[in-house]
Amino acid sequence: SLIGAERLARLVAHAALGVPLTAMAVLHTAADPYASLLHEHLEGAGLPWCGPGHRPLSSSLAGRLLGRLLALAADGLERTAVVAFLASGPVTTAEGAPVPAPAWDRLSRRAGIVEHAHWLPRLEEMAAHTAEPEAGLVRGLATFVADLSDRLWPHPEPVTWEAWGAWARALLDRYLPPERAGAWPVEERTARAAVVDLLPQLPRLEPLQPRPGLAGFASMVSAQLEQRRMQGRPLGTGLLVAPVNAAAGLAFERVAQFRSIDDLVV
Repeated sequence: SLIGAERLARLVAHAALGVPLTAMAVLHTAADPYASLLHEHLEGAGLPWCGPGHRPLSSSLAGRLLGRLLALAADGLERTAVVAFLASGPVTTAEGAPVPAPAWDRLSRRAGIVEHAHWLPRLEEMAAHTAEPEAGLVRGLATFVADLSDRLWPHPEPVTWEAWGAWARALLDRYLPPERAGAWPVEERTARAAVVDLLPQLPRLEPLQPRPGLAGFASMVSAQLEQRRMQGRPLGTGLLVAPVNAAAGLAFERVAQFRSIDDLVV
């Protein structure tokens, strides 16, 4: 461990002696890579944390899935890209069930699918020579890919920022339905809302680029998802993890300062 189990154990020991987690803080000099390492290790130890967010929206479930969809729309349905999309989050079928991603990965590889044009003819051929229940999985994959293709390349193609934003929102709602977000961690729910809120803001770019194509739209969305940060967790809900300057004026019983990648002094 980069942080070291013995150093993390000191925080656990303070808590066992009665020091409230809300009275402790771990401060770092920069969000990357310190915050992500600290969050990972604290969650592994079962210690709730709070503090500002540091992860880009692109790393959230919604941001990652939308990014994969935009890449599929730009590059076509290569098998490896479709498999990566299926694995990027809790993608659902048209009926709202989780997709059987590992089985579809295995079947599409066995069917010899490589590029966009291979999907439907090779899956139809495979289904015709496969016994149930596996043939049903093959037909389900073919139906899913056909629907995905129709949604990625609508006719007519959007020509305004508003229309492209509505298209992207429809993709997100189809493959990551809002009604499934209730079981997600709070930061993932707020991240999905932030991704959705971003899309209607894009028409402000109309004066600069009146008729964006897919490439221009996808590039702008990807840049915005990378620049914007996921919301953190409210102060007072756990041990504070934050940059040193964010703790100015706050009082704690125990403070750990993470000064370098190998140094966590408690």
